[in-house]
Amino acid sequence: MRRLSLDETLRRHGWAKPDYGGNCISSILPYVYRAMKGDTGALPDAMGMCRGRNNVVLMVADGMGLNNIGGHEAHLPHITAAGRAGRLVPFTTVFPSTTAAALTSLYTSCDPSTHGLLEWYLYIDEAGTVIETLPFRTHNSAEEAEFRKRGLGVDILSECRMFGGFREAGFDFTVFFPESILHSDFSSWMLGGADLKGYQSLEEVLQSLQERDGGGGRSLAIIYHPDVDSSGHLYGPSSEEYRGEMELVDSFLGEFSDSGMRDSILLLTADHGQVGVPPERVVYLEELEWFDSLLKRNAEGRPILPYGSARDLIIRTHSPDEMKRKLLRELEGRCTVAETAAMVQSGLFGHGSRAASFERRAGDLWILPLEGEGVWYRHFDDDTVELRGLHGGLTRDEMMIPLLAVV
Repeated sequence: MRRLSLDETLRRHGWAKPDYGGNCISSILPYVYRAMKGDTGALPDAMGMCRGRNNVVLMVADGMGLNNIGGHEAHLPHITAAGRAGRLVPFTTVFPSTTAAALTSLYTSCDPSTHGLLEWYLYIDEAGTVIETLPFRTHNSAEEAEFRKRGLGVDILSECRMFGGFREAGFDFTVFFPESILHSDFSSWMLGGADLKGYQSLEEVLQSLQERDGGGGRSLAIIYHPDVDSSGHLYGPSSEEYRGEMELVDSFLGEFSDSGMRDSILLLTADHGQVGVPPERVVYLEELEWFDSLLKRNAEGRPILPYGSARDLIIRTHSPDEMKRKLLRELEGRCTVAETAAMVQSGLFGHGSRAASFERRAGDLWILPLEGEGVWYRHFDDDTVELRGLHGGLTRDEMMIPLLAVV
């Protein structure tokens, strides 16, 4: 039997590829910049509405995917109205469909292969271990002291920094974060030059936006709102709790529309969606007796343990053919195992230049679970996946995001 190519496998599963260079999260800020500068070229409908506006607000509702919105129209009246008015455009996120990769692509307008920041859990060669990238700490807390001794800075995470067009054009540029994550080293470095503001409620953000409307200057504001994603992780994307957080976002859209701001427009997007994965459907690879023997080892002779997420697990192996064959046998009917080289050729990580850090971090093989499945490796005893909503993979629930305009 002929083996299916990677693209044929993606089509068979109904998975979505990133639309790099088109309707992708990495294109949003360049589109906004062109619209605000008066570019008369073609733009997605929602973006075209930015023309003639001095203030653009981009709200990133973490984890609020386009498919996750579907089916809840009766509970999301403002999003539904925007869709009926032609102000909702389907976009894709990047691959992997993770916050670390997607927000970095949004901020920098670079593909993951160019910026190199692929995942929340990422093996960093300079550190010799897996770290949690955005908090910039080791995944295994027992390794934290040794990690700090190395004196590494957050600049090792990404080879790209914030899209600079707005600053160079003299725009005021503000990013709103919840107070609890406002002062992260990564945000301060990545968004250098932006005015970072904390908030405890979206009402505070709305008041700040009203104060700048009609002030005569030109501005871009980004609101990062993590609560939809957090709720989905805990309760699953089919839960009432998850829907309730989406309703709060929808209410904010209505409040913005009713606020009387005449010189501002609000765009809503997400960094990814979510798919439900019951914890009992997660397979743990350390339980396979043969597995560790096929892993590459670092300079200290320790195996480089799998990293990424339970929806996109990255493996560094010295025997990729044997590893793939054995994994497909063990995980039959639950996942696809893809060679990194084939994924690069397929354009899953982008079409631009490939950073040296990407070449290292992308590993040799990726495990891509089917919908409702997960695969992980316990790095320490209680390193289990208890979350009920996950992302990182290529299902349409994870990959499709909205771009919606509110005036």
